[in-house]
Amino acid sequence: VDWASAVIGDPWLDHHLWLVAVHAEGGPAPERGQGPHAAAHAALIAGQQPLLTPARQADPALFAHRRRHLAVALGWAARLLHLPPPR
Repeated sequence: VDWASAVIGDPWLDHHLWLVAVHAEGGPAPERGQGPHAAAHAALIAGQQPLLTPARQADPALFAHRRRHLAVALGWAARLLHLPPPR
């Protein structure tokens, strides 16, 4: 729970955030557990990562962590939206 912004929201968004995190750490692809609105959520999650990422010099470990999440979410969104994979 992120109490800094505690709200009642779409539980599927939380689930999809979890799927991205699990895959970024070496777990199964998000498609294996996706639910409703997966394409929109994957795109939203990908869009959030640059906003949440510190400068590489400020925190290299967190920068790498967010970059892994971005790669997972962006690739997942591209597959769901039938777009070319990101480079």
